Amino acid sequence: LSRYYCDAHWLVHALDQPAMRILVVGDVEGRLQALFARVRSVLKKSGTFEMLLCVGAFFADTGECREQWEALAEGQEEVPIATFVLGPTSPKHTQFYKGLDQDGGELCPNITCLGQRGMYTTSSGLTIAYMSGAKPGTGSSSSSSQTPSQATSTDSKNLDPVIREADVESLVSFSKREGYKGVDILLTSEWPHGVQNFSTPPTGLDVSSTGTELVSRLALSLKPRYHFSALYHVFHERTPYR
Repeated sequence: LSRYYCDAHWLVHALDQPAMRILVVGDVEGRLQALFARVRSVLKKSGTFEMLLCVGAFFADTGECREQWEALAEGQEEVPIATFVLGPTSPKHTQFYKGLDQDGGELCPNITCLGQRGMYTTSSGLTIAYMSGAKPGTGSSSSSSQTPSQATSTDSKNLDPVIREADVESLVSFSKREGYKGVDILLTSEWPHGVQNFSTPPTGLDVSSTGTELVSRLALSLKPRYHFSALYHVFHERTPYR
């Protein structure tokens, strides 16, 4: 399969491979009932999928989101598919990740936070690299005053809504191991800077200020077959990475 970059946005995408069928979605922004209603419709029409991968802002700082989340967390409503989400993209969203550290964990039955950064291998052998957080100033993360170079490792073990350079370096180190051949999927909430290079630029977006070079380095080093991101409320599928 060719490598490509795609802003998943709100649409639910089906990634159908011979060995695995998965769904990918972008910024849910607290619309949990709408998300899982759409997923149930897809499952009914198209059959079984192994998992749902979510990038971008999964939660929102709204009463509607808190009410819908409470129904899921307390088991009043069921999540129809194994769902994997990234960490917060805003300090206001950390309230939904209470009790989790940078290694992630179960948020509620059938919804798991992958963590701050790492590699995950499914039972069928699919390799997924992931990096949580947004660059300072991106949408809901704009309350942070750090620059990307300042957002390095700290003593805190909590999930950080800002991408940290030390975490990027940790993931990049995987690519330096002997015999490394790339990963199947890279999940980041933030875009890579320069996504328009060797491709058609996204429509309606100022690419000069979009994304961060930290994610660009991840994509360059990890060599993903697929890369999904969100946060900018546009859909863009670029030509394969070169």
